[in-house]
Amino acid sequence: MQANQNRGRFLKVTHRVLLALAFVVASLGISVAMPAPAAQAATTTMCSSSPVPAGWVVTSAKRDSANCGTGLLYWITNDLRNGMLICSATHVPAGWVVTRSQTVPADCGPHLNYWITSAMYNGMLICSATRVPAGWLVTRSQTVPADCGAHLNYWITNQLTNGMHICSATPVPAGWVVTRSQTDPLNCGAHLSYWITNQLTNGMHICSATPVPAGWVVTRSQTDPLNCGPHLSYWITRLA
Repeated sequence: MQANQNRGRFLKVTHRVLLALAFVVASLGISVAMPAPAAQAATTTMCSSSPVPAGWVVTSAKRDSANCGTGLLYWITNDLRNGMLICSATHVPAGWVVTRSQTVPADCGPHLNYWITSAMYNGMLICSATRVPAGWLVTRSQTVPADCGAHLNYWITNQLTNGMHICSATPVPAGWVVTRSQTDPLNCGAHLSYWITNQLTNGMHICSATPVPAGWVVTRSQTDPLNCGPHLSYWITRLA
């Protein structure tokens, strides 16, 4: 009985406090802002005579003289999904890569078909239609029209190991040096093959494809096509 009475008093006091707070807020003209609703995914059509809005991509392009005259009719969306098809009429969104590129007029008219994803994993194939994401390296580069059409096929990784082989399609990571550089059409196509390391020792040989690391100096420099291809060979040592 006593517990029920106490509970009733508590509810009455709480109710009075809330009413008083509401009165103060109203008297001061304070408005309680509610969070804005999230933008809704949408799909619509437009003519190519005006730019595609930022954040939207073209998913289909057709000739439609009745509605768009000499322009194209675009189907556009802001709903991005891994594996979806877009047309090269718009840039690939930041953070996304092209995994396949083909010419399919029935889908994109005069534009290329791009299949895109934001899901990255080691060893995956992407097309050179988009930049290789920061922190990733090309380990193989080939021309395979069935995959990437006129673009190059890149196989990429973000896992670095000493002595690994990469292609010059991407910059050598900071803190790493090239120990060998060769033309290697089988693995890197038109790019050079680089063997890289971040383990430096006095008297070691590196190629001038990368800057001499801070705190190290060149003690000998030679042209050395066998080991460094078009680059110079440097022998380096750490400053005392």
